[in-house]
Amino acid sequence: MQRIWATSIGYAARERLQGNENDLGVLGKVHSVFRRAMNIETENGRLLSLSCAGTPNFPSNMVTSLAGGDGFLAMGIAGGALAYCRDGTIVVGGLVCDMRRAVVFYPATRGALPAPNRGSLGGQLTEVATANWVGESAKGESLGFASLLPYLVAKAPSEAPAPPLADIFVKTAWPLVARLIPVLGEPEKFAEMGAALVGLGPGLTPAGDDLLAGLMASYHFGYLATGRGVAPLLECFRPILQRAEVATNGLSREMLHFAARGEMNEVAEQVVVAFLGGDAHAQRESTERLVEYGASSGLDQLAGIILGLRGSLELGCFLVESEGGQAK
Repeated sequence: MQRIWATSIGYAARERLQGNENDLGVLGKVHSVFRRAMNIETENGRLLSLSCAGTPNFPSNMVTSLAGGDGFLAMGIAGGALAYCRDGTIVVGGLVCDMRRAVVFYPATRGALPAPNRGSLGGQLTEVATANWVGESAKGESLGFASLLPYLVAKAPSEAPAPPLADIFVKTAWPLVARLIPVLGEPEKFAEMGAALVGLGPGLTPAGDDLLAGLMASYHFGYLATGRGVAPLLECFRPILQRAEVATNGLSREMLHFAARGEMNEVAEQVVVAFLGGDAHAQRESTERLVEYGASSGLDQLAGIILGLRGSLELGCFLVESEGGQAK
């Protein structure tokens, strides 16, 4: 048996473990196994994850002491294997994860948020969206929304030059995203239109889902930071969640359900808090970490964060152009 330790545990993961009432200690079955994460589907159909050291906290995740390399793939654990929860440990195959010393992770929206400076925030979002270092961080052949980032800070799609429609994803996604920009201040409208993005694009969590997650969650941050109630938002976002039930995979559904309540992974939350606080150094540092997350997930979530902050804080934004007329 190989023993590892959970260093942190998301509040939702802890609740799901506490809700395990099977007399035999069966927690559920392995849903999927990757190098840096293993996902377990509980008896009641919810997911919880174990991830390698250094991965971001998330409400339904446990960050463990397992080092990199082949990570969970080296365990030889197959999908469908039974997972047990016993005496503060999870047992799957030859793996034992001890959770008894894990620190509980709670979303940033449960704490105090800085009051945003609307006068400067639009320019700060534009600076990041058009920065060369952000675009250069895109990895692989499928870039998701990376090439569209500069166009998300235009006051309106008609005021920005048409983006280069270089691949089938961008050709499909841009008209859908362009429709959202004029109604960003109306969550019930952009949610109805945004549902068409569910399941769209590349990635383990499709790019459209990552954008919507960033958008919905940052909308909560914007409302909370300006003293507005967020209770109506979940009803506004219902069309996206309903579409997710049939149009995407279980991992994305999990992400979208948390995002509709204002909850993201810890790195994405740090980006939003940095923008709200107006700290340029923290913005650069946290955004660099986010865009390195996944093949394109971090960049796609950044696209959603930009749109969500624009809408929730009613920021016009503007497109910065260089002498040659290209966004910089």
